[in-house]
Amino acid sequence: MANNFNLKKQSINQWVVMEKGPRIEGMLERCTVEFVQDVLKDMDNVKVISVNVETEQPDACHVMIEEISPGGKPVTINVWAPLDWNGRFFGCVGGGTRTFHMYDVLGRQNRISMPKFVLQNGFATANTDGGVPGETFVWGFDEQTKGVDFELILNLAYRSTHSMTVIAKKVITAIYGVAPKYSYLQGASGGGRQSLMEAQLYPEDYDGIWAVDPAINWTELFMSLVWPLTVMNSEHHIISPDKLEFLRTAAIEKTGGKRDYIETVEVPNFNPYDYIGQEAADGNITENDAKVAKLIFDGPKTSDGRFLWYGFRPGTRFWTDVGIGGEGCVTYKKSEDGTYVPYLNPLSVGYHSAWLERDLNWDGKDLDYKKFEEMFNTSLRDYHCLQCNSPDLRKLRDQGTKLLLSHAVNDDTIPVDGILDYYKKVVEYMGGEESILPYVRFFLSPGGGHTNLNSPGLSFTLSDGMIALMKWVEEGIAPETIPAVQYDFKLDANVLTANVELYRLGKSVVSTDVQETAAWIELGKMKAAQSTSSRFNTDTPINIIMMDEQGLAILNEHIRGLLENPMMEQAKMMSLGALEKMIPMPDMQKKIREAIEKLAKL
Repeated sequence: MANNFNLKKQSINQWVVMEKGPRIEGMLERCTVEFVQDVLKDMDNVKVISVNVETEQPDACHVMIEEISPGGKPVTINVWAPLDWNGRFFGCVGGGTRTFHMYDVLGRQNRISMPKFVLQNGFATANTDGGVPGETFVWGFDEQTKGVDFELILNLAYRSTHSMTVIAKKVITAIYGVAPKYSYLQGASGGGRQSLMEAQLYPEDYDGIWAVDPAINWTELFMSLVWPLTVMNSEHHIISPDKLEFLRTAAIEKTGGKRDYIETVEVPNFNPYDYIGQEAADGNITENDAKVAKLIFDGPKTSDGRFLWYGFRPGTRFWTDVGIGGEGCVTYKKSEDGTYVPYLNPLSVGYHSAWLERDLNWDGKDLDYKKFEEMFNTSLRDYHCLQCNSPDLRKLRDQGTKLLLSHAVNDDTIPVDGILDYYKKVVEYMGGEESILPYVRFFLSPGGGHTNLNSPGLSFTLSDGMIALMKWVEEGIAPETIPAVQYDFKLDANVLTANVELYRLGKSVVSTDVQETAAWIELGKMKAAQSTSSRFNTDTPINIIMMDEQGLAILNEHIRGLLENPMMEQAKMMSLGALEKMIPMPDMQKKIREAIEKLAKL
């Protein structure tokens, strides 16, 4: 490793300690439009838009480039070269249906790499918008022609990540006068899919890749997001969030869980029918409740009972009543009579309404078993390019690139058994589990949520995962364990800590040394206080508008402009607490906080 460089965890997303030294001679002189454009002169489809020295922390040369993709789409690529460089490149990717992240809160509170944070660790870095315009969830759909832009979808699938990497490394090498010694890629969810796609198609781009909770098996996965709604529609019975929570807790208790998550990584033997007649917060569990819950847990099937894909495991909190700002993929809202009604999660507006149904007004009300199967087949047929599930990793093996895979067992958005299915196929295709260990290592963390650190259970921080990967790449120390935590951001402390062991097929326990920190007691006190506090920190603006005139007046006083902004339509369905965390502007965060405080007094 470089002399000015030391791997040492400082915080959840600070893992490199840099010693100040002389900066690279001539670097600032090379930080110009003319110089960079000359470097890229052999690439006819690339134009340098701007080059600036940014004096934020850390100081960096920022290059903005426009690339015309093979389908004629303009793509923006950003490259940053920090003045104090650790000699390495780190590619940043996106999430969901975007190739980059827009909100830095995701980098602060999740195991997600973003330029701001990898720059603080001394890496040169880059990201790309993939040419994706417009709304977060409905891009690529033309409402007039009802057509879907498959050129942009191919950018999302694989083209933009590879192109960004090639261009960025060329620019960085020219600005510094030397090529990066090592290159890394890390992404979560949709970014995990991008990362794994690089491992499958272009392993020569990187020395080490970490794919977190990856959204692979895309066509099946995205259909699994609407399976619970399909079941409730088809069975003409809505199971409430309170009853789902009762069954989740029951599953944890049955497996001997001492905490608020299942501590093994095997599928729990749990039957909701065993709990008929038992009392949940809003009434007894009925036979219809048990039937719906079991169908959801069993996962998507055809009308004649043939397996299609995996469901969410018992013990997973896969629902939310606070819109997309909450955890889970099943979204509820309250009707005027106070009952809960499931509806399409905003993420589904893009894929299911726009890309599959070609109708933005489609609301999922006709989604039954027959309709689901039709949409499932369309998904498989039209969007195979997004699958990212090839078990053929021979190029990765031969290149010498290291691949770290990790997934939370109780991921509330991507059923964990999808990645287990992929891992088993890799083991079989590549000649056995022992044969892949030199270049693929898979870690399952008990509990946890989708990409975050604060769900009940154990999760890997960006720092701990990257230290493990970098030691593997640069020192040849393959990880047998990785530290994991449950983190609380209000307390700014670890609540649980443990070392999670490397997963091997058939293994049921991967962590037996879970430690409760001093913050565990404080978290318990905080949860007790929250249970008796106002609902308005977690309620959504749309519910408040519908059900509370005084609440509406408070929202109008403080955040009316935000809610009336057409670009923030999704804000109406997010919890106020989640909205406050998501909005990056301090003045708007203050207004949201003031609204919550006033609402709490009602």
